Amino acid sequence: MRALFAAAALAVLVGFFSCRELPTREMVLLASYPTGLEDAPEVRIALATGRDELEVELLADATAADEAGRPIRGGGVLRLGRSGEMVAYKSADGRACEAKLLHVEGKVLFEGRSFRGRLELSPSSGKGLDAVAGLKIEEYLCGVLAGELPRGFHEETCKAQAVCARTYALYHSRIARVKGRKWDMTAGTSSQVYRSAASFSAKINIAVNSTRGLVMTWDERLFSAFYSSSCGGHTDDASLVFGTDPITPLSGVNCPYCSKAGHKWKEWEIRVFHDDAARKLLPFARDKGVVLGEVSALRPVFCERTRRARSIMVDHAFGKLEVPSHAFRTRLGTSVLRSTLITSFTGGQDSTAFKGRGWGHGVGMCQWGAEVMAREGKDYSDILRHYYPGRRLKRVEYAR
Repeated sequence: MRALFAAAALAVLVGFFSCRELPTREMVLLASYPTGLEDAPEVRIALATGRDELEVELLADATAADEAGRPIRGGGVLRLGRSGEMVAYKSADGRACEAKLLHVEGKVLFEGRSFRGRLELSPSSGKGLDAVAGLKIEEYLCGVLAGELPRGFHEETCKAQAVCARTYALYHSRIARVKGRKWDMTAGTSSQVYRSAASFSAKINIAVNSTRGLVMTWDERLFSAFYSSSCGGHTDDASLVFGTDPITPLSGVNCPYCSKAGHKWKEWEIRVFHDDAARKLLPFARDKGVVLGEVSALRPVFCERTRRARSIMVDHAFGKLEVPSHAFRTRLGTSVLRSTLITSFTGGQDSTAFKGRGWGHGVGMCQWGAEVMAREGKDYSDILRHYYPGRRLKRVEYAR
């Protein structure tokens, strides 16, 4: 298998270097899918949660077994449902079967997407079924870079992203296991976007392999190395956005870079209708013990240091309700209110118009800012030094 990946990497690298020099053996290995990961930690990723049905197609030498290790014969497509506290499926001869959980290993199509690794399929704590993938950290990072960054991003941006994502993943994996959770992270924007694929680009493999085991620490400890697409000019303070303990690397910095990137979310504007805001904020108000009346105005309250909206003051028929800006953005929809860096607002009788910059929560590395830094000649260490002041780089034990 390693030879296969190396051959594919060689073909790509010959294309890269055909007009200059032939790739060395070291270049080929760097561009290959990560291998030799026996001692690397595994992370658990929730690919699906609470689904009524799941579909897994076993490919090549993939195997499936129940909780007792009894093999599920026949291969092909497994269509799974829930029966009480059991996973329901059909055997190769069409008989209805049940199991407490199913283990799948190898190459499969999961919900139509190629995946290689270990899957555990089990009843959710609520309704439906959960699918949790088990991946070695370096393999997982290949999927994160594929999901988080545009394909054309610079190699140094990819390396910076690999270190951020590795730090974030190992930190949250430890937290999840201490708390006894079923998985460490999701595969979406609530954690890190993970995109499974049959193969990954040589650039992604190089970024992961060349930073193998590198993480960031503060006070000799891992931290939650947040990042977002575009900060809009100043990154935010994690303690104010997520309520975490304040630390220097996540306190927020000026970013003169992403404004040069030219991406379409450099500036944005949106009109929020008051009745729609009231409907979406109703659960938040109930949790606070507030009876929310008809909304008449939405007014940002700004943080002078970060120049971002710290909260949104909601004027309504029965008084005022102050909503933290991150909660306000989440309730409205993160694709509606792109960020909390609001540059102006205009109130109307039935709506408020907001203008702003950037996309995402704005904490930690600005991905578009990092890309501009890389194009200007900065390396991944320079990028991380800027966005996470005071951080230290450390290579964890399995990669030494």
